[in-house]
Amino acid sequence: MCGICGIVGVPNAARLVLQGLRSLEYRGYDSCGVAWLDGALHAKKAVGGVDNLRLDGPAHETAALGHTRWATHGNVTQENAHPHLDCGGDVAVVHNGVLLNYETLRDALTTQGHTFRSQTDSEVLAHLWESHAGADGLERLRRLVQQLKGTFSIAILDRTEAALYVAKERNPLWVGATKTASFLASDPVALKPHLPAATPLEDGDHARLTPGRIDLFDAAGRPVQRTAQPLAGLDDRIDKAGYEHFMLKEIHETPASLNRILSAHVTIEPPHVDLHLPDAFLAKAQRVLFLGAGTSFHAGLLGAQFVRRLARLPADAQTSPEYKDATSVPEKGTLVVLLSQSGETLDTLQALHRIESLGPPLLALTNFPKSSIGRKADHVLELRTGVEVGVAATKTFLSQSLLVYLLALALARQRGTVGDAALLQAATELKRFSRAIDRVLFRTAEAGQLARELSRFDHVFLLAKDLLLPAAFEGALKLKEIAYLHAEAYAAGELKHGPFALLEKSTAVVFLLAPGAHEASLRNSLHEVHARGAPTFVIAMDGAQDPGPLATHTLWVPAAPFDLQPLVFSTALHLVSYWVAKARALPIDRPRNLAKSVTVE
Repeated sequence: MCGICGIVGVPNAARLVLQGLRSLEYRGYDSCGVAWLDGALHAKKAVGGVDNLRLDGPAHETAALGHTRWATHGNVTQENAHPHLDCGGDVAVVHNGVLLNYETLRDALTTQGHTFRSQTDSEVLAHLWESHAGADGLERLRRLVQQLKGTFSIAILDRTEAALYVAKERNPLWVGATKTASFLASDPVALKPHLPAATPLEDGDHARLTPGRIDLFDAAGRPVQRTAQPLAGLDDRIDKAGYEHFMLKEIHETPASLNRILSAHVTIEPPHVDLHLPDAFLAKAQRVLFLGAGTSFHAGLLGAQFVRRLARLPADAQTSPEYKDATSVPEKGTLVVLLSQSGETLDTLQALHRIESLGPPLLALTNFPKSSIGRKADHVLELRTGVEVGVAATKTFLSQSLLVYLLALALARQRGTVGDAALLQAATELKRFSRAIDRVLFRTAEAGQLARELSRFDHVFLLAKDLLLPAAFEGALKLKEIAYLHAEAYAAGELKHGPFALLEKSTAVVFLLAPGAHEASLRNSLHEVHARGAPTFVIAMDGAQDPGPLATHTLWVPAAPFDLQPLVFSTALHLVSYWVAKARALPIDRPRNLAKSVTVE
């Protein structure tokens, strides 16, 4: 998620906006920018953190708008940083989210004579605003929003009206006002120095902010008042940023987490996966062992399959709670990969203690490089998820899964089992990949429909094959953790080796169906389950054959390259699990008996 902060009606507004952006920087950003008014519209941008953005000269401005960005569309450059300006230099726009139809809009605007300076989807907003010249600001905003498909929080600074305009659709945005000034931000922590309370906007809300006044309207254009939330005691590390639950917020932060990893490790020209690990370290690996617990174990299962398939090395994944008590030790030449969100997971730490004296090369995948596991490992790959508060790890799993895929690619490249052409294809697919996750999130309403039907059952099987099996395990875990369902995942071929006896009308069966070599086998299992009267739910990838009446309910997810399909299905299962728990009115962020980081036996 990116950061937005705007102010109108306060002297030194640009510098205050900069302070607001700095308060959001615990998330980590790759570029930033500020626009301000002092008669004319000015803008300044920088690559890197907010400290790289220095504002010199007079400070008479009373309106400003700023943004911190993680690159999604376009590389990390000043040109791609926000704010974006229109052709005439009369408006500055910042945007969080993804505009699915930006290419169509860009082509139309280019035909009309507009000149684009960036490769982002967001810049179309400035030119759309410009294209509706002649209407008043609120009408321009409404016309602009009607043309958009996607998710967004938008803020616009208009020179001619000396006002800020905002619109919100499934990306958080907060507003607030004093008697003389108005404020906006994507995270209320940036508003805390100025306001005792702030108002989270609802989907479809749009508003005009002038000094001391906020004119707020709902999706139908009706004036509306929303309930302000007190900011006292707000901790920027535990803020829901307008979402009802941390879990939902963190699911929606997944694309930004993935893009941070990709920006750090993947280039297309030249095609390269650089994990910043010494060649000698990778060259030592004759086999790979992944150790983790819960969600981290599932990412390890996926990693083992990636390594076997791409690098053609023996690879295994084991749960660290069992491994710490096992009598076996890693064979010589084993690269041990330790997966832990916190870096403090006791079982994984104890497994590390048991084997570290043997001297195997140790690689940690954690969100906290300075953690206990991070400090003991030879090298660390940082998850770059930012703060994750929800007990059910969501963006953590996706980041771990992406990193183990990159590790497999790096090992394959080092061993010569992946050539230049295949690496170029993989790098190109990776750079586009977060858009597929965005499109899953865009289908959250459909996920909610399936979830409401699934929530009626207390027993659920999840069936999958090959790379999708770890995603099924992850989905079953989430249904256990937050929805309190008895959920089990099986390889589809195991169905008739025991679980078949449990099929009845009270047991729901969820199939993960993707086009390709395993589709026919999964459809055969679907026929068999359907014939025995068990309710069937299908999560199907675009391109697969429609299950039709064989499925009680079908949720479609966007197509993705084969190796990346587990991440798409996992995102869908995270959403489904969330909505099942919500339908059952359960405490989603703090499920009973569970903790975020397991540091005791």
